[in-house]
Amino acid sequence: MTPRKEEIVVIGEITFENLKRDNAAFLAYSPLYDSDYITAFETIIGKAKVIVTTENLIAEGKMITETLYMDIDSLKDIMNKLEGYVKRAKNLTIQVKDFGIHDVREKINTKDVEGLLMKFGTLVNNIGKNTVELNKVGYSTVAFDALKALKTKISDENVGQTVQDEIQSETIDANNLIFEELNRITRDVMDAGKRIYKFSNKTKCGEYTYQKLLSKVRHERNANKEELQLIGENCVVYVNCLDEEDKEVEGLKVSIPEYELEVETDEDGIAYFESVPTKPINKVTIVVEGEGWEKQTFVKQQLVAGGDLNLDVVMLAISN
Repeated sequence: MTPRKEEIVVIGEITFENLKRDNAAFLAYSPLYDSDYITAFETIIGKAKVIVTTENLIAEGKMITETLYMDIDSLKDIMNKLEGYVKRAKNLTIQVKDFGIHDVREKINTKDVEGLLMKFGTLVNNIGKNTVELNKVGYSTVAFDALKALKTKISDENVGQTVQDEIQSETIDANNLIFEELNRITRDVMDAGKRIYKFSNKTKCGEYTYQKLLSKVRHERNANKEELQLIGENCVVYVNCLDEEDKEVEGLKVSIPEYELEVETDEDGIAYFESVPTKPINKVTIVVEGEGWEKQTFVKQQLVAGGDLNLDVVMLAISN
């Protein structure tokens, strides 16, 4: 379950607040978690938040560009019809070849937006000077108003695109390094938090578990989505796998045979099932196995609708 950048920031923020809340316990564990550490954590979160906001703007910018080019392409049909009216009109103040339609077409084909807007302005002025004659052959005031509105829309979209291009060039290069550092600090705090509270406070230990926080973030984000209305009838399952020395075991296969579900434990030794049905079966078997480890089977594990199932597993290495 790979987190998105927005989720990495939120998980970092939650972990940061937990670290501030539990700082006395952290300092008792190690002097590393002092005020300088907290400041560095807060700073990297701030930088990551700026990037997330920026990348959202960049995505919006791509949509602006797509819309801009669609609007420019729509001018082809408009110019085709307008040319017919201009050729049929009498007593125009300017010759057909100088009316501006040809120049606009050239800029449409090259996607030269700045040049298009300049030539577009000339065309609109020429239409405005000849509306009476153009109306006589069928070119309506409504069509002229729509053309002017389209010119304004293209102009606004061009400004928006320019802003997005500037934002993108300024920030994209450093993104990966900042998120790698945020992820490193977050996981360091989580590792210490789990070691501090593993046997003394199960609730706080869970608050320093990456997959649990990611699940919480996603559930809260999706709480109001209609497609997840049935989530209340499903159960979230966490299987925490450690060896006899209390170290996380990565790469184990964890399965729920009744629903043919299977995942692997991550670097934190956690297998995560985001949504396991509680109907028609609400008591399931959980099987944990892996090369070099004794197979573990847990039967009649109770699934709670809308709740969590947490199973702690101690893996036993197979002796040669």
